Amino acid sequence: MLIVLLSQKVLLFAILILIVYRIDYGNCNQNDNNSIHTCHYPTNFRAPQSPSYEYLYIPGDILLGGFFPIHQPPSNELGSMQCTAIKRERGIQRLEAMLFALDIVNTRSSHLMSSILSHSKIRFGALIYDSCDYEPYAVERALNMLLPSMDQCLSLQKRKDPPIIAGVIGSASSIVSMAISDILRLAEIPQISYASTSTELSEKLRFQFFSRVVPPDTYQAEAVVSIIQFLNWTYVAVIKETGSYGERLTDDFKAKLKNKTICIAGELSVNIKDSNSYLQDCVRQILNQTSSRHELLGRWVFLGTDGWGKKWYPVENFGRAAINAITLAPKLYPISGIITFDEYFKNLTPSKNTRNPWFVEYWEETYKCKFDHTPTTIFNHNYTRSCSG
Repeated sequence: MLIVLLSQKVLLFAILILIVYRIDYGNCNQNDNNSIHTCHYPTNFRAPQSPSYEYLYIPGDILLGGFFPIHQPPSNELGSMQCTAIKRERGIQRLEAMLFALDIVNTRSSHLMSSILSHSKIRFGALIYDSCDYEPYAVERALNMLLPSMDQCLSLQKRKDPPIIAGVIGSASSIVSMAISDILRLAEIPQISYASTSTELSEKLRFQFFSRVVPPDTYQAEAVVSIIQFLNWTYVAVIKETGSYGERLTDDFKAKLKNKTICIAGELSVNIKDSNSYLQDCVRQILNQTSSRHELLGRWVFLGTDGWGKKWYPVENFGRAAINAITLAPKLYPISGIITFDEYFKNLTPSKNTRNPWFVEYWEETYKCKFDHTPTTIFNHNYTRSCSG
């Protein structure tokens, strides 16, 4: 299981560089513990054709925004603008990492937190959104975060002074982080990404309120070239994702190849929303481009960047094709404290984790089961086993 860790130091950094912007939120259902609200945006505040969606609000004196790809983006094959299958790795686990870090901050359970906040009664809350890893939805959610007239969720606290948005954590993909950044900079709200690596985000004149805790792709491109040289490869084909991440990483890769004895045989662009038939055509095209090099037939080796990294789902049901594959991923460090994130996450169950509105769906997808109270969807309708937990 890939555990993606989000250090409490990242959250603290967002708090320390906060730029105040006051807002009101609303239209929530309050749960029994009187502290967590699962919110739904009013229909009249959503753009036409936009799906309804939930967000997670945890009250606090200072709020941190969060954008996580809980679900996959809309699919051309499904013919719907709804977000699709839940992401079992990059979405839910990173969201829970933020909640875990917030717990550490609020309980002062680390030496760093207790030394800085020992004389403070400030409590940090969160306003967390599902970006669906899709720019239009992320922009809409960012606008809803900023526009004070959108709803009145925070009025549940009956406070004269609403809490402030200190900063935003997110998002994962570079193209979504860029879309969010263009909105947040209007209110001068700092943004810290945990996974966006595109070199384009290093352009400080445009992204002056953006920072990240992962290295830009110039270093990744250099690592890819170093691996190719170490293996004495001289002939490669490039398959890139459309958008800033794939395009700029490819440009960085080509720049690093200058004066190197490495030939690029072909180059293809693909998108996660592309149909299976289109992707099959892409495979045929890349095979045709290299068919003249007969000595290469049957000797394909994938060298994947951090978009693949340590994740298992890119190779699920395709294990044979991934044999001998090499992938890159940033080095991760565990959070130390009273309990580790691994222990925290492994102990979560739907009955214990009521603050996360997407956890039940994650549980159903992980264990291929269905709860009696959950609606039937195209993703769980084949699950005949009843869930427990």
